[in-house]
Amino acid sequence: RNYLNSEIDIIVKEHPKQFASKTIRNQMYRSEFFYNKILSLKNVYFLDTNTNSKEILKNNFIEGVATIKGNIILEAILNKVPAFYFGNTIWDKFKHSNNCSDQKIISKINKLVRSKIKVDNDEIKKNFYKCLEGCFVSVTSIHDEYNSNDQKIFNDIFFRLINK
Repeated sequence: RNYLNSEIDIIVKEHPKQFASKTIRNQMYRSEFFYNKILSLKNVYFLDTNTNSKEILKNNFIEGVATIKGNIILEAILNKVPAFYFGNTIWDKFKHSNNCSDQKIISKINKLVRSKIKVDNDEIKKNFYKCLEGCFVSVTSIHDEYNSNDQKIFNDIFFRLINK
């Protein structure tokens, strides 16, 4: 919040699995105090965890997406929204994927957040392959339970992306 213009709203959508029992995320429990501290910041709001990311990214008022390391980076860039991350991610090779541990990025974050990005499909395809080098991506990277329809959707999107 200290780096971002205080007039820019921050909308937080926690990953739904954050509150699921018997998952690895459950080991990263965040207290009520943690969420109340976030809510006490100026112009910070929470969305329902079940809000669909696709619907969020379609909104013309969304000027940037921030995550620790999530797949939302890829989704944001494909939707022409700049992405910002705070951890290690496989999506760091994309042109509009911004590492917030880089002081140069932080110093110009207000300009970057409000920038409209252009997506070049050939560049996306090339960078997508670079991101996947040395990685293991499967449907279980996205879903905990196997669902044949989800697998088909994932495969269709994946093959459409690499065959553009």
